[in-house]
Amino acid sequence: MAIKNKSEMPTERSIDLSGPQGNAFCLLGYAKDFCRQLERDFEPIHKEMTSGDYENLIKVFDREFGSFVTLYRADDVEDENDDECIEDDEEVDDYDEDDEDKDNA
Repeated sequence: MAIKNKSEMPTERSIDLSGPQGNAFCLLGYAKDFCRQLERDFEPIHKEMTSGDYENLIKVFDREFGSFVTLYRADDVEDENDDECIEDDEEVDDYDEDDEDKDNA
C-alpha cells in the first residue's frame, strides 16, 4: 500500500471490473445508487441489465452511466474458450474406434 498525493487522485469515478467492484451484484447496486442520485427510474435499467449475460450488463451500465464512470478491465479478457476452439482451416483427425482397439491389443 502507498500513500499518494491527493493531486494524483483520479477526478472521475472508476470501477475495476476485474476486482470486487466488477461483480454483477455490485454493479447493479451502483446503478441503483446512481439512478437514485440522478432521480431516474431504476427498474427499466435493472430489467435491461439483467436480461442477458455479464457482457450485456456491462454494456448497459456503460451506456447509462459511462459519461461519469470509467470502467476498467484487464487487457487479457477474452473468451475463455478461444484457445480451445478449432480454427476453420485447421484439420481434425477423425476418431476411429478400430485404431483404439489396435492400440490396446
